[in-house]
Amino acid sequence: MSIMRAAQAVDYVANTICIQSSNRKEGINRTTEDFEDVDALIARARLLYHQLVEKYNVNQIAYRPEVVRAAISQKMGVGNCAEQAAIAFEYLKGKGEKNIAIVSIADYDHHFVVMQLIQEPAKISFFQIDGFLPPSWGVNAIVCDPWYHEWFYVEKDWHRKIKHILKRTSIRTAPEGSWCKLRCMAYVGD
Repeated sequence: MSIMRAAQAVDYVANTICIQSSNRKEGINRTTEDFEDVDALIARARLLYHQLVEKYNVNQIAYRPEVVRAAISQKMGVGNCAEQAAIAFEYLKGKGEKNIAIVSIADYDHHFVVMQLIQEPAKISFFQIDGFLPPSWGVNAIVCDPWYHEWFYVEKDWHRKIKHILKRTSIRTAPEGSWCKLRCMAYVGD
């Protein structure tokens, strides 16, 4: 059921974010002005997010930052991977999913959701391209990546797909065997 829920979350985000991310290849035919307009809109959403976090001390349990990020992006209909992951996370949480996290691959500036975790992820952990996964994931974990428009089981597809995801989100390719830093941005357990 969770793999279907991941697919639903990706579709929900695609229908919520009306303006495609400025850092996606689909926008290659946009004019420079269009790119600048989308970037400015995303920057405005992020500025509003940071202002709200600071003004209302959003780090309190009742006002978690990802809730605010998702709400702003939904209202404005725009967002890159961080905003899209926050929307997917809130959608999944609202559907009753547990043991889910928003994670960020710090070196490649990419956010996505991981589902069916076996334990709460460490705030910072590491994984190896073509190698070790974070211990909190387990073999049944599911990646839900609305920016990449993919959902898949870690055990079956992680090592094959992560290279393509990182290549699309960064100007550099992750060499085989390299280690990447993973940050847990938000988590909901049992």
